[in-house]
Amino acid sequence: MEHADCESCHGPAQRHAHTARAADIRHPSNADCERCHRVGSSTLLHWATSPHARGDVLCSDCHDTHGREPFLVRRADALEEAIFPTAGTTTQLCAGCHPEIAAEFHLPSHHPLAEGMIECSDCHAPHAGGRTRLGAETRRCTTCHQEFAGPWVFEHAPVAEDCQHCHTPHGASADFLLEAPQPAACINCHTLPISGAVHEPWAFTTRCTDCHSAVHGSFTDPVLRR
Repeated sequence: MEHADCESCHGPAQRHAHTARAADIRHPSNADCERCHRVGSSTLLHWATSPHARGDVLCSDCHDTHGREPFLVRRADALEEAIFPTAGTTTQLCAGCHPEIAAEFHLPSHHPLAEGMIECSDCHAPHAGGRTRLGAETRRCTTCHQEFAGPWVFEHAPVAEDCQHCHTPHGASADFLLEAPQPAACINCHTLPISGAVHEPWAFTTRCTDCHSAVHGSFTDPVLRR
């Protein structure tokens, strides 16, 4: 960093005159980083209230002050690389602390994180910006999945509310990242007593999208058949 030297982070070099042990030399803390990387800047705007900050995550858990650009992200260790051998470094670091989430990307239907086509940081902001929690942020999904964004003449309400009404964002056993296979995924909302009034019983042994193919929305059909 411009105008920074070793003592900016590690303190006075005179300590080397008293000890040769690396452990006796002060290691940088988050406070040292924050002297230059100001809390409240666009990068760290919500850092203080973020899950990472409240969980006592250190800057050095993800960053190496002597590391490589961009962002001085540290190298993944052997275990982190083993979880996602072909993924990007950022994803490998996330997997090291979040193995239960990493496991979801090995399910049959998953976003191509393990393949290195996207990174965790494409959806989540590690410093707790607007992308930390997806929640109802359908707009975050439609940044990439624009063909499902609408606006439509005939809306499917869950699409506008939250993609996670139907989909799980990381990985799933069902096709298309669905929370459950069809027709169960649809029947969660479209309950049988209501739907049974206009459907034959055998209809619920098939896929709803065999008929209602425009499941995200339609310009022409109020029941989303095309």
